[in-house]
Formats: sequence, structure tokens, C-alpha cells
Amino acid sequence: MKVIRGLKNVQSSFTRPAVTLGNFDGVHIGHQRIFRRVREWASSHGGESIVYTFEPHPLKVLAPDRAPGIITDFETKAALMAEFGLDIVISEPFTIEFSRMSPHQFAKQVIGEGLGARAVFVGHNYRFGSGRGGSTTTLQALGAEIGFTVEVIEAVTVDGSAVSSSVIRGLLTSGEIRRAQALLGRPFTIRGTVIRGEDRGRRLGFPTANLATSQDLLPASGVYAARVRRQDQILDGAVNIGTNPTFEGAELTVEAHLLDFEGDLYGESISLEFVERIREERTFSSPEALVAQIQQDVETIRTLLASG
Repeated sequence: MKVIRGLKNVQSSFTRPAVTLGNFDGVHIGHQRIFRRVREWASSHGGESIVYTFEPHPLKVLAPDRAPGIITDFETKAALMAEFGLDIVISEPFTIEFSRMSPHQFAKQVIGEGLGARAVFVGHNYRFGSGRGGSTTTLQALGAEIGFTVEVIEAVTVDGSAVSSSVIRGLLTSGEIRRAQALLGRPFTIRGTVIRGEDRGRRLGFPTANLATSQDLLPASGVYAARVRRQDQILDGAVNIGTNPTFEGAELTVEAHLLDFEGDLYGESISLEFVERIREERTFSSPEALVAQIQQDVETIRTLLASG
């Protein structure tokens, strides 16, 4: 899959491109349905399958105080799109000037002239143009005028509710990992580099890998069962997200205790694939009470992960 940073860097015209447009944060099962349809159309018509997206998220430019936490950074998002066999991802730098394009300008200059789209596929709630003034109905009318077809992909529902990035964010921030995974179609994952912490876990008998991560959105504070990917290894882990209130901590940290592992991970890049939240973060009366709870947590997680 080819990644292009903005339409200005497209060096040649496309051949019968099938295009989808949007933020696609999380690349959830609703997005995946759209990608499959784009790929199917491109394959059957001898064209390219193209995703046109934005970086950063528009609200981070237009209203930073209301911008959502991002589920997947651009590199992760692009890697997931590649897994669906898409040909090209165009990441457009989102600016104030860009946001002022009217729906007609966007459809004509970006979709029609810039991409040369023959077929466009969007989700049921797609909005575009200045002030999100364009709807799917608007896009269909403009497509008929400019020269591309528009297919609106209906929402994917789980347990009667439409799958969306905002719903997934809510599940993650409330610690509902299993439900979030069902909507994502894969485990929620945090990537980062192992750094030195205060060695408190080691002194308590449970050494942890402290993760420095640029992940925008973290699950609710608490203790989680997780799979830890380290190079070609997959290890079981007990992950704590929180401030260590028993020791009057203030900084939010992500720490992973790797079960049945001994070794030095400092400086290594690892990934944490969350499986289930087993409890919320609590303040304990003493370090000894905390150790007793950690022992119980580890056994709970060992049993849970062994069961698949």
C-alpha cells in the first residue's frame, strides 16, 4: 500500500479510482465494511482502491478543547488499512483554510479533480465541507453533477447499536475492554518504549515494564489482563494504568508485569493488547495489603489468559 501525504504530492492521475473519505479513527468493523466494498469495486473495475483521510483530526484544529482522544495514530491506522488490501492512503494536512471549503468546492476540487473518483463510498453519517454542511444526499447530488457515483454504506450494528468511533472511546474510557474489542474487531492496543520508573514494583516483588507512549486515548484506570508483544514473543501480562495512589502518586503511568519473565526490557518497543479489566484502581492501607492484592490479580489474570 502506498501512503501519500496530501493531494499536492500525487504525481500522476489514477485509473478508475474507488474512493472512501473520512477520519476512520479506530479502523473499526464499520470502517472495515466500507474498505471491503471499496476494494471490491476497484478490483472488479480495474481501478485503484483509495482512502482519503486527514491528519490531524479536524477538531484538533477547529476546537482543540472538544477534540476527542484518538484511538489509533496515523501510522497504526495506515498499517491496519494495508491489511485490508487497499492500494493507496492519502493523508491530507487539515488546516483552517482547508476547513473553509464549501461542500461543492470539496466535491469538485478534491473528489472530482484531485482524486478523479469514479465511485465514492461513505458511511451513513458522512458529513463534509465547511461547517459539516454536506450530507450523503448532498454528495450524491454533487456526484451526479460532477461525474462520480456515490454508495452509502449502512451502519454496522452490535447488540442493536450502531458501531462508531465515539462509542468505542466511551467503552475504553469506562474500562469495557471486551465490548470495545467486539466493535474494533481486534484487541485495543497500546504501543510504546520501556523506560525506567521508580523500581517500586521490583521492590514489591513484581517488576514492571514502565511504558512511555504517545497513545492519545488510554483505558480507564485499573488492572487489566493483557497480551504483551515483544519482538517475536507474545507474553502474558498484568497491566496497571493509574497514579499509584497507595504511594500518593500524581502522574498517570502504564506499567506491565510480565508473567513468568525475567530479563531487561529497557529501551525496547513493546505492545500491550488488552483482554479484560479485572478491577479498578484502589488505595491500599499498606504496601503489604497491595502485595497481597497483586498476588491475587496475577493469579486471576493467569487463569483468564490460559482460558483463551
